[in-house]
Amino acid sequence: MRDNGVEPEIVEYLNTPYTAAQLKTLLGQLKIPARALLRKKEAAEAGIDPAKLSDEQLIAAMAVVVEQVRAVMAAATVALAIAVVIALVAALIALWEVIAALAGALALEAAAAAGIALLRLLMGRFG
Repeated sequence: MRDNGVEPEIVEYLNTPYTAAQLKTLLGQLKIPARALLRKKEAAEAGIDPAKLSDEQLIAAMAVVVEQVRAVMAAATVALAIAVVIALVAALIALWEVIAALAGALALEAAAAAGIALLRLLMGRFG
């Protein structure tokens, strides 16, 4: 199309889904039946049998399926966000444990150094 000087209007149907009325208008402009626009594999997976439905019913079914796909994608996005938060919390807990262990080691080292200094002081006084 672009080679012929026509800039296509790209509509990402999952982000901006067509309503049944818009699908009907588009099919009218294309002068094709709903069956011609239907993805056979996805229709079968959704339980849609085009042979048993009229064009009106197919158009309504296509609009519903897109909304269902959007709902699944939204749920998957939320699940992914929750998984990321859980992973971050786990990483923060692990980091906190490392910091606590280092602080404990430093505290022991500091206590040992203080004990040695005290012993040296005492040895200096009484030695």
